[in-house]
Amino acid sequence: MTDDIHKVELKVSEINVIVDRLEVSILKLLDVSQTLEKSAIQNTTKINAFEKQVEIIHDRISDFKKDILDEFKEIIKQEDDHRSALSERLERLERWRWFVIGASAALGIIAANITKILMAFK
Repeated sequence: MTDDIHKVELKVSEINVIVDRLEVSILKLLDVSQTLEKSAIQNTTKINAFEKQVEIIHDRISDFKKDILDEFKEIIKQEDDHRSALSERLERLERWRWFVIGASAALGIIAANITKILMAFK
């Protein structure tokens, strides 16, 4: 019977060693779990900050795009106004040219026939 008690005591001591090792393993796992949790919180914070920065950059790009489009529209309007002014000026020059050509032709005809014209008034 003492032999049985001794065997049980050995088994209990072996179980105690295993339990002690399990406790150490559990403590290590808890440490790892806490470290992972802290790391996850830090990563979440970094991701949130990054997302805010991306949103700010996106807003800036959108505003910049709008400003550039407005400036292009203004430049196009100025170019259209300038083109219209040049077109009007060219039309006036062309009218003046045809007036001068017509007047020159009339004067040429009159000069060529001046003697006939003068004779008609005598």
